[in-house]
Amino acid sequence: MSGGLRAAGLGDSCFTAFLTAAGRVQAGGGLLGWLGATDAIAGPLTTATPLAPCPCSAPAVAADPVNAVTGVAHCTKPATGGPYVNYELTVCVKGTTNCLQNLPLCPISGSGTVTDCPINGCEPLTTYEVTIYALKADNTKSPISNKDDFQTPAAP
Repeated sequence: MSGGLRAAGLGDSCFTAFLTAAGRVQAGGGLLGWLGATDAIAGPLTTATPLAPCPCSAPAVAADPVNAVTGVAHCTKPATGGPYVNYELTVCVKGTTNCLQNLPLCPISGSGTVTDCPINGCEPLTTYEVTIYALKADNTKSPISNKDDFQTPAAP
């Protein structure tokens, strides 16, 4: 185990855990979840009952540069779980937690399944990673979309 907390000796009832898509055990609650432990855990585990699958699907995104300081996210509606009214974009410099701030919600187009959402405030010659959520009128979020990258060109 590299970093994090060792579960051995804490007792089976102190936490729940789940297997991530990458095949790692991650704390899901109790003392370890409260402390933010996200590393592999050694020791006895209790398994939680899995939640029922979400009755909704995730949106999809493809992103492209427009110019040195602007990109566009081509957002595709989730097939189920709506009605959705807006997209919430997260746009970060790839490989960092440096994200564009105060991006407005993007209203979902009434016609068709794809809405083009502008991404303003980019820096030239920078690669960005984009993910989206579809939002219902009460701000309930869909599952998160896929990730897509785009690189802005040099400034003219």
